[in-house]
Amino acid sequence: PKESTIKEIEPKVLAKPVAFAEPPADAKSPFSVLVPAKTQEMASRIKQEEKDVLANKRAHGEGKAEEIREKLQSLNLPAALEAREGKGGIPESILSRVAAIQAKGGMEHIDNMLKQVLAAQDKAWELFNATKGSLEQELRDDEKLKNDFGGRWTRAPSKELTVDFSGQLSNVEGYLKRAARADEKLSNKRKKEAESMELVLLPKTTLEQKVPQVSVEAKEPETPEATELKTDLAKLNQIIEARGKIIDLAEKKLEEQEVETLLLQDEQKGVSIEESKTTLVSQFDPYFEKLNKVDKLQQDILDAIDAKNEAWKKSVSSNPKMAARSAFFGQLNSGVEAHESLATNLVQGLRFYGDVMSEYLNPLRQQVRDFVVAREHEKKMYMDQITRAIATQTGTDAKKPQGPPGGGGGGLDG
Repeated sequence: PKESTIKEIEPKVLAKPVAFAEPPADAKSPFSVLVPAKTQEMASRIKQEEKDVLANKRAHGEGKAEEIREKLQSLNLPAALEAREGKGGIPESILSRVAAIQAKGGMEHIDNMLKQVLAAQDKAWELFNATKGSLEQELRDDEKLKNDFGGRWTRAPSKELTVDFSGQLSNVEGYLKRAARADEKLSNKRKKEAESMELVLLPKTTLEQKVPQVSVEAKEPETPEATELKTDLAKLNQIIEARGKIIDLAEKKLEEQEVETLLLQDEQKGVSIEESKTTLVSQFDPYFEKLNKVDKLQQDILDAIDAKNEAWKKSVSSNPKMAARSAFFGQLNSGVEAHESLATNLVQGLRFYGDVMSEYLNPLRQQVRDFVVAREHEKKMYMDQITRAIATQTGTDAKKPQGPPGGGGGGLDG
């Protein structure tokens, strides 16, 4: 276009000026919400201690659940009860669990997870050993320098500066050793229950054909003893579920805790760290009390279940075919339980290694690396100072006046 046709560019206000407003007199300083580093560190430690306590509670619960499984398996329950149910085939309660196991991939699913867990264990130990090795090497180097230079080497000893690192490494090592023992138990269970676990993977029609059949006349109505036994078995299943839910709620409580805020408030009131910590930990007491009640209920049921099982067996007739049927259901139940418990524990194992890497090992590894690098720079600085001091001393010694050979006086003969 022609220059004459182009409109002149007019100035425009792009930013609207606004008068500065003074903050109100009662406004809080933005720096008041900052948490001091010392408080942050203490809050982090308290949170980690609480998390460790809850992790131990969950591990305890898993052990108690395993007690239930082992006890029932030793009594062939609930298989012996299910064998005497009115229907000739496999109870739907078992078939639905079998179908769920097959849908997840059966043995292949378990074996893949087991490989992942063992690989995660190896990776965790590798990172742990690398971190521990770096720290130990730094300690050895510091000791050697101290021995080489004696009193000239005046920097703080590494042994005094790495107490916290050593404590953290010791804790992590304990976690990994307990996890390794648990992983070994899972591997052994996988081998021990291989046959019964394979049985679970058969098609429904094949499983039905394998069930030992009994005549209609041999089937008996449910006795009061059987009803009582079934009631206890249901309670035990509820106990396993309840224990997990209680821990879940406690972990949610931990996530909601504002530890830094409480520590700051208590500090202003003159409350000690230990008292603040006691207050925080006491918030979990209601959950722990419930867990104790659940443990007692479980023990009461298990203490009485032997006598109840014997009373039930006496209330029913003896039938060899019924015994074979009971044994088949026992093996099938054992396989189902093995699949389910292995899957649950392996998922928890993968979660554990993920947590221990992200919350313990990776941060600790970085902290140790930073420490080693800082000490290396510090070492060079001290070495330069010592070298200059030695050079200065050598030069000073060289400039000192010396007497004539023989050490005699410098006077003339008279």
